[in-house]
Amino acid sequence: MGSHPLVAALLSALIPGAGQLYARRPLRALTVFLPTVVLAFGGYEFVSRGSVGMAVLLVQPSFLSGMLIVNVLILGWRAAAVIDAYLVTESSRDRSWMPIVLTLLLLGVAVPHVVGWSYGTKTLRARATVFVPASAGRAGVPLGTPQSLLEDTLPDPAIDIEPIEQEPRSVGNLIFKPGVGDPDAIAALGNILAPPTPGGPFLPFAEHFDLERLTILLVGADAGPGREGLRTDTMIVATFDIASGEAALFSLPRNFKLVPLPANL
Repeated sequence: MGSHPLVAALLSALIPGAGQLYARRPLRALTVFLPTVVLAFGGYEFVSRGSVGMAVLLVQPSFLSGMLIVNVLILGWRAAAVIDAYLVTESSRDRSWMPIVLTLLLLGVAVPHVVGWSYGTKTLRARATVFVPASAGRAGVPLGTPQSLLEDTLPDPAIDIEPIEQEPRSVGNLIFKPGVGDPDAIAALGNILAPPTPGGPFLPFAEHFDLERLTILLVGADAGPGREGLRTDTMIVATFDIASGEAALFSLPRNFKLVPLPANL
């Protein structure tokens, strides 16, 4: 009965060129298959970068945009391979109904590429929203700007703060109970309950420190009955641009598992 055009189209939908080989067109099959070798080499180079290297590329807008273009080109190549395999297959069968099945097959080929396009464009939009470049025109207040030049963005240190006399919730915590709680916490209880004092003047960092960027490590810890010392449960890196006043915070929750950190860390 010979070859079936739809079988050839299905084979090329799975592996471009397989349908042409099924239709006894070996040279045509090799030509259609060649891009698969290029894609396999590119995939190997991408995976060989490791988890961190792949993550670095996947957050680069230029790389993501390039991958979206490649995705469209691959879709066109796969669709052409399917149609070509269908057309070059010689058959005496009635083909009047076959274009309907061929169209459904092409739609199935397009599904993963449409999904990939959707994820890629959403990632690009999310990155553009979260990481706004400084050239976008955001108004920043340089770190160290004198308070007199700001429009009520800082509290006046001369204003007396009237503390509210109330029993703080921390008093009932066993950590502050003599004989049970942590000695350091018990010794610090007086400072915790003391009324707040007015802050000093806002210091112009740019005049006192020759820095372009100020980076601070914020460490949070807790303690409890029967436990010695403090246990770090939060670490946040805060970095400030002295000139623009822009800030960024980076933190990893302590319950993260299997984080792909580089081997040298």
